[in-house]
Amino acid sequence: MSAHESSAAPSSSSCVFSYEPPTSTAEARTTSSAVPRDVTRVYVHGSMRAIPPRAFQDCPDLLEVELPGELESIEEGAFPYCASPLRVDIPSSVKAIGDGLFLGCTSLEEAKLGVGQ
Repeated sequence: MSAHESSAAPSSSSCVFSYEPPTSTAEARTTSSAVPRDVTRVYVHGSMRAIPPRAFQDCPDLLEVELPGELESIEEGAFPYCASPLRVDIPSSVKAIGDGLFLGCTSLEEAKLGVGQ
């Protein structure tokens, strides 16, 4: 299984995806294209320290993203153009957030800052 394949089988009503660190420089440059377009829930691996720019672009059905408590930064436009009622809890470990984090999101339901310790 590659670093970006889903570790959970999608059901008929949702597609769950485990977002893990890229295994190569080439893969790091194409990270956003590795996220399935029909994903509804994403669990970011605990070893991730940063969410790259536009990581979840073209994921119009994304409803929820679970971020690890060790995450340090979220780059610009990580969640652009989400059309579903997205919920994100940003842990208190995050010290830097890029511009346009939710650029073009028309249905952002909830974004909590400083969650956790």
